[in-house]
Amino acid sequence: MRNFAAGLVLVVAAVVGPALSARAAPAPVVCTPINVNTASPSDLDALPGIGAARAKAIIDGRPYGAVADVRKSIPQAFDPIAKCFKVEKLNVNAATAADLADKLPGIGPVRAAAIVKGRPYGKPEDLVGKGVLTQGVFDGIKPLVTIK
Repeated sequence: MRNFAAGLVLVVAAVVGPALSARAAPAPVVCTPINVNTASPSDLDALPGIGAARAKAIIDGRPYGAVADVRKSIPQAFDPIAKCFKVEKLNVNAATAADLADKLPGIGPVRAAAIVKGRPYGKPEDLVGKGVLTQGVFDGIKPLVTIK
């Protein structure tokens, strides 16, 4: 009996062992990067491993200054799909008033028009320095804007 059991263990190890070690790595995620700061809930939900709850967590964590910042909102799901995200910054010297109002949180049509009227800006902080935005509003959009 003892020899039979030892032989059985060897047979099982010979058959199962290679099958376990030959498991394929997960297939790489194929996606077109989307702007994490403006993507709709359905755009986010369509990404692998992101459902409605994680899409909401991503949206609740906005704005993101860098793609790596998304990890804080979805730590368990971030690594496999990191390349599916991008962060686009708006050039406040070139963006249209409509883009400013649509893509920047807390900036509606009135503030967007004021930003356009106050151009040109030498640095993003000039939005506050020229009295176009309050510091609080600027702090909410700072990761999303640039001057080119």
